[in-house]
Amino acid sequence: MKNKLAILFLAAILISFSYSSSVDAHNGNIETENVTLKLDRNITIRSDILEWRVKNINGKLYKRLYNRSTNQWIGDWIPV
Repeated sequence: MKNKLAILFLAAILISFSYSSSVDAHNGNIETENVTLKLDRNITIRSDILEWRVKNINGKLYKRLYNRSTNQWIGDWIPV
């Protein structure tokens, strides 16, 4: 019984401290600053255009990935 009363008493003290700290408000002047955001609606997100290029070397078929957006090869020739 004493343990229950002690726990109840501690809980009441903790609750009273939590309410008193949240009620304490700032009574001074608060300065605010207006911020305007300008959004550029002309931005489009595009992914790279990738395609496999195929080549026949000495009777064996090879493939290599090519980036058409940047006109660059990606990786090495891979036998198919």
